[in-house]
Amino acid sequence: MDVKRVAIIGGGVSGLALAYRLEPAARAGQIEVHLFEAKDRLGGVIQTDREHGAVLEGGPDSMLRRKPEAAELCRALGLGPHLIGGNPEVHGAYIYHRQRLHPIPEGVVAGVPTDLGELWKSGLISVAGKLRASMDLVLPRFRISGDMGLGKLLASRFGQEVVDVLAQPMLSGIYAGQAYELSTAGTFPQLLEMASESRSLILGYRRLRATTQAKGVSESPFLTLDVGMSALIEALTAALTAGLVHIAMPVAGIEKMREGRPWRLHFAHGPSLTADCVALATPAYVSADLLQPIALAASRLLESIEYANLAVAASVYDPLDIPMTLDRTGFLVPRGEGLAMTACTWSQSKWGTKAAGGVPLRVFFGRAGGEDVSAWDDAQLTQVMAREMRLTMGIDKPPRYLRIFRWPRSMPQYSVGHPERMWQLRQALLAAPGIFAAGSFFQGVGIPDCVRQANQTADAVAKFLRVPLEER
Repeated sequence: MDVKRVAIIGGGVSGLALAYRLEPAARAGQIEVHLFEAKDRLGGVIQTDREHGAVLEGGPDSMLRRKPEAAELCRALGLGPHLIGGNPEVHGAYIYHRQRLHPIPEGVVAGVPTDLGELWKSGLISVAGKLRASMDLVLPRFRISGDMGLGKLLASRFGQEVVDVLAQPMLSGIYAGQAYELSTAGTFPQLLEMASESRSLILGYRRLRATTQAKGVSESPFLTLDVGMSALIEALTAALTAGLVHIAMPVAGIEKMREGRPWRLHFAHGPSLTADCVALATPAYVSADLLQPIALAASRLLESIEYANLAVAASVYDPLDIPMTLDRTGFLVPRGEGLAMTACTWSQSKWGTKAAGGVPLRVFFGRAGGEDVSAWDDAQLTQVMAREMRLTMGIDKPPRYLRIFRWPRSMPQYSVGHPERMWQLRQALLAAPGIFAAGSFFQGVGIPDCVRQANQTADAVAKFLRVPLEER
């Protein structure tokens, strides 16, 4: 029997989940799957430090419960007992504004202040800003044609102050982007639908909330692994055929062949490899370079996607050195506050877990359009962090343990028109049969989004090769 060969480029969660989905067919001898990762480790931006008696995430620390793909994958890999939800005793976060921490008003969803009563109680927004936000209830319906900037949509209903002080830091915590440039259709498509169907976004969300409450949905919206998100990467790796996962093996180019297998992969070192199918699970700019000789239109579309540079300072503090009660999940920092940090997560409060080494805190740096914080050296980042932890939390002692994770060009930006460009990308890839693409730049930046896209790509690969896949 002719065994088809699949080459997966990229060993982040997208590439690994794709390989895992194809693994039963590989073990049955129907296909041969090779995965290539340029770096000396797998996992992409998922990286956990467990060295100091605490679980410290260098990248994402959670997955949305309402998107079940990642949790289902964890259970299939035997990690179900390690899935936990958020701490039921701690709700909400703070925003650092005008040199103090303000609780985020209850009822804020995707930057929409759905509970005006709570907004009026808050000291976060000025009286003028609250009056402007309340006008959403009386303004005429906002006519929308196609995609638009999320910040523009929110400002049209609630005013600029609500966007800049409330919505922008919340959205930046997810996308590290600028609200006015974020694609509403690509990030919160339900807002476009709600704006079209409801005279008021507040009233639209109230109806949605009533429906949700009627269904009895009250669980934490987030899940994590109590042993760290790297456990997902480790379990995926262990489930794949040994010897066919290649790390520290960057692909230098892809060549279209005239006979035999249609694609040849060239490596920075070592012999080339031919394949019947190539699945790109790399950042958009890496995929763009690889596709440039074989699918120019697709390459240019991928090249147009911008990325933000990020850094995470994961630390463990002596409990006695923290002069405030960690009664929420952390805080966010809007642009214009004079700080380099964008957020701080109080991990122990967020998840209700205890750490033997002390109190774990994660500080985030970097946003689209800002300075490249990933290029700062340890001394600079440590100095900036020390100053800003003193200003925001009153901490004037260094942490017991600190590890800095740098993520250059790590967060894809979903700018206005993103869904249309991704549709064009799919069409452009049709010019190179057997070439597929997946990743956080496509249809969602979260771990569940990446797993869903990986599953869809694996199904497309199997269909192209006419290989049946087992249900997993």
